Amino acid sequence: MFLNSKLEHNWDNELETSWYYFFSSHCSEQLEYLVELLTPKGFTLVAIYTIDQGKAYTLHIEKFEAHTPKSLTSRNNIFSRIAQQLKQASYDGVDISPLKTKHELPWWQLLIRKLRTLLFA
Repeated sequence: MFLNSKLEHNWDNELETSWYYFFSSHCSEQLEYLVELLTPKGFTLVAIYTIDQGKAYTLHIEKFEAHTPKSLTSRNNIFSRIAQQLKQASYDGVDISPLKTKHELPWWQLLIRKLRTLLFA
């Protein structure tokens, strides 16, 4: 993931960017609980999607941060353990938006992100 993003997008992994994390469950309440758990830690709800003709759900959250391969592995392990503890949820992985960097965001989004960090850190 890191090498591919660097080669294709000339991305510097030391810069903060948008990281997308995905969970799924047949129980929407499990995913809503995850939102309540992760929002105070600086994660933003993107959406909860209905999948499998309404029989399951996917949670899509985002956090603006920098990662190394080691820190991303740690984040993935934590999310996998949280999903295992919930029993009815699974952690489906991560994606990145190397083109959406802090420098491309409007000033008001930067302010909101900074306030969230200060208030909920």
